[in-house]
Amino acid sequence: MHLTTSDQEAMNLGFGHYTCNWGTHICGFYETERERDEILMGFLHLGDVEGDLRLFCSVERTVDGFATDCERAYPACVGQRLRQALSDVLHR
Repeated sequence: MHLTTSDQEAMNLGFGHYTCNWGTHICGFYETERERDEILMGFLHLGDVEGDLRLFCSVERTVDGFATDCERAYPACVGQRLRQALSDVLHR
């Protein structure tokens, strides 16, 4: 399903077969941590696969805890690179 949000090019959100247009801020509603992770990690994973810069800001997790959870969900795409990128962003 496509959510028209601007005149920009369409992008795949990485979850639920949704697309929207570039330049969009996203707010996800979820009931469980599993639903949250499906939305969040699918979005970040697809960005990594496609070479996109995507951002997630959280106060719920540590960098290592988040990276570990991502590694479990997408082991072929994550790892030390994610941990380093998250650490770089948090320490700027």
